[in-house]
Amino acid sequence: MRTQTTTQLRPFEVAPPRVIKTSDLRAEHLRRGARTVYRGRAVLPNPLASADRSAAEMLDLVAAIASTSPDQQWFCFEAAAVVWGCDTVSLGAHVDINQSFAQRRGADQRIRRHHSTIPRDQLTEVDGIPVTSLARTAVDCARSLPGRRALVIADSAVRQGVSGADLQVVLETLGGRRGVRQARDLLRLVDGGAESPGETLTRWALIDQGLPVPSTQVQVSTALGVRYGDIGWPDLRVLVEFDGRLKYSDRYASDPVEAVVAEKRRQEAIEDAGWIVVRVMWEDLHHPERLAARVRAAFARARRLGLASR
Repeated sequence: MRTQTTTQLRPFEVAPPRVIKTSDLRAEHLRRGARTVYRGRAVLPNPLASADRSAAEMLDLVAAIASTSPDQQWFCFEAAAVVWGCDTVSLGAHVDINQSFAQRRGADQRIRRHHSTIPRDQLTEVDGIPVTSLARTAVDCARSLPGRRALVIADSAVRQGVSGADLQVVLETLGGRRGVRQARDLLRLVDGGAESPGETLTRWALIDQGLPVPSTQVQVSTALGVRYGDIGWPDLRVLVEFDGRLKYSDRYASDPVEAVVAEKRRQEAIEDAGWIVVRVMWEDLHHPERLAARVRAAFARARRLGLASR
């Protein structure tokens, strides 16, 4: 028995891949890039698949497994996060499945099978694939993954509508199970205002380096109108802007050059309004101590200039 089916529409990923029995493969399927991924099942690549190759490959495997698997088993942990369309980073190599029957021996090494009781209201389907609920998925990841990876998933889940109360209910059902204390600590940092994995990872790096927890989507009144900073400390008028190159690419911007110019004008307007802006790129996240030093220097400069008193 499963709960209601949920259809998720995700950026660059409207549905799992089409699964075909290898015995039914035709030349046209091969020309379109069909590949066998699991026990006599092949998938056709989805042209709108996730921009994250590792997530797209995991979704291919999940869809193939789901097409051959019996009832009474649900994808969980990061596999469920991928099915839900959550952001992920440094995705693990295993697909996790929770099943209500005894674990089978000799299973595919890519699959980790679990045998635990999950409340029915924490089980559902997304695009026909059985998974743990979004709240349960976020909590399971929070109690099992390194903090940075778990927070990216949890922030993404909150952006999709999961509330703090939803997470708390799941935590209570888990009682004293392994990792619950870790999950409670991490989920206090969840903030759906982070709009990308890069913004979440920047926030995580700064908190992990001992800086105060920043606000997200910080409102700034400028000569160009109200603008929003990724994260910041309004009391000091310091913003941190994550600069993923993708937002300047033709995938997101109709004119990448104009996008760069517009961002430059935006930053100048924010600085003219009396704010200090620290820009962060993916490379900076490999050196969190240097990033934290830059932000602390911005704090010191803001105090010297008396920006907080404005």
